[in-house]
Amino acid sequence: MRNAREAMELVADRLGEDAAWDDLGRLAVEVEEVFSITLAPSEAGGLRLAAPLGGLLRPLSRARRVALLQANALGAGVEAAAFALDETGRPVLLEEVDCARLDAAALIQKVADFTQLAAWWQTIGSDRLLARTATVAASRHPAAEHMIAI
Repeated sequence: MRNAREAMELVADRLGEDAAWDDLGRLAVEVEEVFSITLAPSEAGGLRLAAPLGGLLRPLSRARRVALLQANALGAGVEAAAFALDETGRPVLLEEVDCARLDAAALIQKVADFTQLAAWWQTIGSDRLLARTATVAASRHPAAEHMIAI
């Protein structure tokens, strides 16, 4: 792929009616009417894949923020992706893809892999992280008063 737009067009062609363009030039991919993945050009010139984090949408308590940061830092269930906030402040699973390094088959596989990971975070991953939230809230880290809340 030469650029993000070409990559997005390839995905849109492959997925047909499950993919729709928005007014901002992003591509929304509906996954079994349960959640959607958004594909958009990144500032670095690559492709940004983003999906909401199931049961973690809001409110983001301090304990949930700490659990997300810990999971991010440890790479727990995020593979090549990471947790981030979207433009509305919602937590999302986010992956940046360098389109120039992928052919069409590799790009489709990358989107499929991200979709599988995002589906996991809609259920099992979110449930596990929410269960850890209770543990984080109950624990007392010596530097807790100096931690930065996001």
